[in-house]
Amino acid sequence: MKKNEIPQVLIPLTVLLLIYLVGQNYIKAKRIGVLDAALKANHDLYDQIKNQIRLLIASSPNLDSDIAKELKEISDLIEIKQDSRAVMVIAKIIESLLRELFEKNEAFINEMKAKSRNATFHDYIDYALKTGTICKEDFHHLKIIKEIRNEEAHKLAVRKKRSLIAASFIAGISITLSLYRIAREKAEDYFFAIQKPLN
Repeated sequence: MKKNEIPQVLIPLTVLLLIYLVGQNYIKAKRIGVLDAALKANHDLYDQIKNQIRLLIASSPNLDSDIAKELKEISDLIEIKQDSRAVMVIAKIIESLLRELFEKNEAFINEMKAKSRNATFHDYIDYALKTGTICKEDFHHLKIIKEIRNEEAHKLAVRKKRSLIAASFIAGISITLSLYRIAREKAEDYFFAIQKPLN
């Protein structure tokens, strides 16, 4: 090979290498763009959840103050990226509402006596489904929320898919509102029942 033939062979190889590198950069740029869009959508979803929680608190003057505090805590936990802990707080609110609904229910009390133990979150969820207080879809969401809560309570550094956490937030808040409404109606019915004069 002559000296001036070497550069002629390198020119096509250099061009091919440049085309390859440009193509790889284009593919990387597309992937980064897709990831950026996914991150932005995820961030927007969490902002929407926080805004919905704040709106719920602000627009519900009759909301129990303890529940309002817990909802505020959920918003704060989301802000500092403690998602699974926020789901744990949702579970705590839901369990509290279910306990309020069933703690004086004779059938539920008898069921727990038959089991010879105190009621668990699982018992409340099962009984809520059995009595039609929640639907099957809510039941399945509550099972997931319970699972996340248990992991958060018993394991270190819990990591869950953000889509699962987001779905748990949305379902959990919806279930909380539904149970809160049912509990308030039950409390009002009880109040009016004791106010009726005896004949």
